[in-house]
Amino acid sequence: MLSTTYNAPKLVISLVQAIWGTITLYRARGNQIQEYGYAAFGLTVAPYAWMSIVNIIAGLSTPSYPALFMIRTPVMNEAEEAGGSFRLEISVDLGTCNRKRTSRGFTRGFMLSLVPLIIVGSLSKFANGNSSSLQRGFTMSWLVFGMYFGPIVGQLSMRGTLDLSGKGAVTVKMIAVTVLTGVAPLGGMIVVGMMLRDFGVCTRFT
Repeated sequence: MLSTTYNAPKLVISLVQAIWGTITLYRARGNQIQEYGYAAFGLTVAPYAWMSIVNIIAGLSTPSYPALFMIRTPVMNEAEEAGGSFRLEISVDLGTCNRKRTSRGFTRGFMLSLVPLIIVGSLSKFANGNSSSLQRGFTMSWLVFGMYFGPIVGQLSMRGTLDLSGKGAVTVKMIAVTVLTGVAPLGGMIVVGMMLRDFGVCTRFT
């Protein structure tokens, strides 16, 4: 039996993030959506609220392992034949980790990533409101980019496409990856900041 544990602080933080994101989405209704439509700054927390909920589910269903374990491989068999020894290693069937399972996981991740887009659409009906094309473009590109960049990078890394090794091409590749990953989030944050400044903050006293 492998020793396992559940990260209680991580679950509590994810729960707080989920509650905060849900409250922010609820407050985005009304004047904010009427003014900015689906570009409303309050809707930009949808992926983070959904991510927190997924983290809670994953944390409850998947334990963490406080210790490192060695996995039995053919190389270890060869080492033992040469006089080496190993104790308490884990024996697994490495043949079960195939491309079909990886592809299935990517498809499931893709489907789960659609939820924030569904939330934004259901709350705003994808109405433009009085938002500009620049505001809609940056907020939606930020949303879509954040949804799919992780799975795409994972696939490219597995295929070796994002290998930054090599002397002359390292700087060019790093600059290209940095620009690609930074334009949408940076532009989205700037646009959201400008909307917050123009919209203002209202406090109700009771």
